[in-house]
Amino acid sequence: MKITRKRVLNTTAIAAILTAGVFGGTYAKYLLQVDTQADTARVAKFYVGSSEVNLFTNTYDNEEGTSGADIATDTDNLIAPNFTATAELTYDVTSEVKAELKFDDRTKVETNLPADIQKDLKVVVGDPAKPIYTGTVYDLNQANGAGLPSFTKIKDIPAHTDGATIKVPVTISWDLESGHDKVETDAAMAQYVGTDYTLTISAGAVLTQLD
Repeated sequence: MKITRKRVLNTTAIAAILTAGVFGGTYAKYLLQVDTQADTARVAKFYVGSSEVNLFTNTYDNEEGTSGADIATDTDNLIAPNFTATAELTYDVTSEVKAELKFDDRTKVETNLPADIQKDLKVVVGDPAKPIYTGTVYDLNQANGAGLPSFTKIKDIPAHTDGATIKVPVTISWDLESGHDKVETDAAMAQYVGTDYTLTISAGAVLTQLD
């Protein structure tokens, strides 16, 4: 068989291509790429707010159920022997971290009432069956200058708390039969002639992240 010059050239070219494939590394191969998945985080929510508390009023009903009020005026809030005032401190809490809600040093009593009357004003904070604090206005007033009151903790707040409403009942009462009739009468007469006796109780709360 006679090999033509053209066929010889073609055969040589094919051999050259195959040789380049073996030694030049141009054969196909598997190739995969992978990226680590992206991950994003946001800051955890942390919020506490409080609503207005209306503890005192201008009228206190007769506890014995007889007609008429024990204590009343047209406009001003009043306190007097035989009054009992109850309200709820309400806190709105959102916390995605473990935290503690507690009273702080803004919880205080501001009053110029005589000490004997302050000692007759009973204060209950929390559920009466299991109160956070039971004492007197006098005790709270004295605590203001000596550090935090003894009822600082309100409640532990678990992580993932979203829009919780925490209510803390507060009751203040003045016993009608306290045994301090003269002091009480003198204070009422002094109020009439121009001495301004007042009682203000405020409760500040703080939400603190726990370790």
